[in-house]
Amino acid sequence: MGVLFSDKQDFDKALYYFDKALSLDTNNIHVLVQKGLVFYGMKKFDDALSVFNKVLKIDPENQYALMNKGLVFLEICKFNEALNLFEKCLDNDPENYSLWLFKAHALNGLNHFKEALESLNISLKFYPKNMSALLKKGIILDRVGCYDEALDVYYKCLKLDSKHVGVLNNVGEVYYHKKEYNKALEYYDKALTLESENAIILFNMARVSSDLKNYDESLKYYDKALKLNPNDEYSLKGREEVLKKIKNNN
Repeated sequence: MGVLFSDKQDFDKALYYFDKALSLDTNNIHVLVQKGLVFYGMKKFDDALSVFNKVLKIDPENQYALMNKGLVFLEICKFNEALNLFEKCLDNDPENYSLWLFKAHALNGLNHFKEALESLNISLKFYPKNMSALLKKGIILDRVGCYDEALDVYYKCLKLDSKHVGVLNNVGEVYYHKKEYNKALEYYDKALTLESENAIILFNMARVSSDLKNYDESLKYYDKALKLNPNDEYSLKGREEVLKKIKNNN
């Protein structure tokens, strides 16, 4: 029952049933791990760590507790701690593509981009069509300025899912960084067609429209982005800069 409610993201009911189960078997590792995952889903990271630590007191080598504790550390930006746990898990399960992906996330958080890419390549060796790993690889390649390589990765993603909003937006980002603004606008527009209420894409449309000197269009997109996220400092600053450009041109 707890797992069913957890799958439905009805976390309060899930906790109720897990606690019922634990009242009958206090140290049941399976139930404890599931309870920790519920806290993780609720973003109650201290509670999640407490539960996973209890599991590891009972079974210090429990792979699920080690891995999920590492995922909690990723969420709270304790990247070294996460990395150590994922490496410990990989010692026991070196062909687990998810663990290599998680390790890459930790390495990326530490700005160890070369090692992160190596981990992603190993992950993709075991599961070549893993969209999460491909996306992360594209993001890192873009971040380190390997724009054409990033595009190659994203085009692989689009072959798997031509309507993936995140990939379309990221392709736009690469073209933006290459200063190919019309190409960037093309891909942002494709993403926005699929998800018109996405504040990030609206911001990107506003920014590239400004660079193309389409100031009225830029303002329109900034206003839409700010309607969704009124306190976004980047949209507020960008809108102000566009208004200054309009004033200077007049």
